[in-house]
Amino acid sequence: MWNLLYRICTHPFDYWALLRTKKISFIKSEQETEGVYSFYFEIPNGLVWKAGQHAIFSDLPNCTDKKQWRVFSIASNTAEQCIQITTNIPPQPSLYKQSLLQLKPGDQIKIRGPVGEFHVENAKQIIVGIAGGVGITPFRALLGALAAESEGQNDVHLIYGGKNGVHLFKKELMSYTQSSSLTIEFLNTQEEVSSAIDATIQKYGSAATYFISGSPNMLTAIRKKLNQQGVSDIVTDPFKGY
Repeated sequence: MWNLLYRICTHPFDYWALLRTKKISFIKSEQETEGVYSFYFEIPNGLVWKAGQHAIFSDLPNCTDKKQWRVFSIASNTAEQCIQITTNIPPQPSLYKQSLLQLKPGDQIKIRGPVGEFHVENAKQIIVGIAGGVGITPFRALLGALAAESEGQNDVHLIYGGKNGVHLFKKELMSYTQSSSLTIEFLNTQEEVSSAIDATIQKYGSAATYFISGSPNMLTAIRKKLNQQGVSDIVTDPFKGY
């Protein structure tokens, strides 16, 4: 709660949409890999967002979970004509995620937002992205939007630590490198990721904006590492609902 209040106070224009709720219609779901699913919804009239932002999803049909909402980063950008979220579904999921899996085409749920400062509007020319596991979801949207721009592109270097050797959206991410100033490191171990971050800090230092999306422990450790090296321009994804 305090983290959210701090974000609202420091980035009020990125959070005004918390006041807005809309109904969205379910289209379909797809299994990305073992234990990871994507869910697609129609975009209602008037709903816009900046690539990389997140939203609150609630009021699933027949959901009996005490916590009736979850926060998910939106994995799509507006040009894709849908709202996509991607999340881990463990063997024994919460009642909320069970309801998510049971959605049928045409079912409606509520969305509040999208909100958040995880976007490139105020970023420096050089962007360093650091993603862990399903934390790649906001980068899928952000990098797709950047790749579609014809001019004024940022120089982006993405460090992506996969889970169990799996890198979600790898084919799509690689396709973005063909039309944008994007380089990607697909890594598998914490040691590889740590070494890549050290090398990137040495190369770019405080000349870049650093975007981080992953588990809370990962965010804390990487932010500490960056701060110790004099880097302060850091943007993180809340990673609450994955």
